[in-house]
Amino acid sequence: MPVFPESSLLIVVMMVAVPVWFRLCVHVCCVRRVRRVGDSCLRVVLVVLSVLGALAACGRGGDARGGGPSASAGSASATASPTVDLPADQAAAREAALAMPAPQKPENMDENSSEGAIATATYFVQLYPYVYATGDLEQWKSMSRQDCLFCNSVITNVKELHESGGWKDPWVHTITQTGYSDPGPGSEYSRVDVAFDQEAAYTYDGTGAPPEVGEPQTHTVLILAMKYTDGHWEIRGGQVE
Repeated sequence: MPVFPESSLLIVVMMVAVPVWFRLCVHVCCVRRVRRVGDSCLRVVLVVLSVLGALAACGRGGDARGGGPSASAGSASATASPTVDLPADQAAAREAALAMPAPQKPENMDENSSEGAIATATYFVQLYPYVYATGDLEQWKSMSRQDCLFCNSVITNVKELHESGGWKDPWVHTITQTGYSDPGPGSEYSRVDVAFDQEAAYTYDGTGAPPEVGEPQTHTVLILAMKYTDGHWEIRGGQVE
């Protein structure tokens, strides 16, 4: 058996009840042939129509004046993504990571010399843990050329990590060896090698899950292509060996 909505059922009742009631009243009026009774019947019909109209309006969810629910009440409001409540130890770790101080710049890093190039490369290597811990990329970008693939990969990874609520715990790079080479034939870029040891690195994704652990590394070598431009050394490319 089909099921009708409440409003449809009221309409059906109106369609059936009103004609029957009207015919009954007319019949009574005609039998008695009294004008006063006919007027009474007509008033009854009008009252019935008014009552049924009000009931139909209620069935549609509005009031007797035809008003319905407001658009603001009927529409679902967009909800913001829930904030993850990190475990207490991770919340404290994240706060400490974001508060990590930037490494101190060497005094001679802006010199147009091999020493200045090495000082710049050393500072760049020390910036690596800092940007992953804090998400602050200002210094990293200022030292990188826009077409440096290595530099841009770090920028992308750091942004994705921090925009999702993640971070890396601060860790230490210990510089063990450096080297400098002048630009070779047909090149305008100097080569600077920086060898370093690094502690274990803990990467958190911001969901409260256990961190991903990067094992300690020894004698990692970062090879940088650098050029002295506008009073400072600029990183053109990088490769890890």
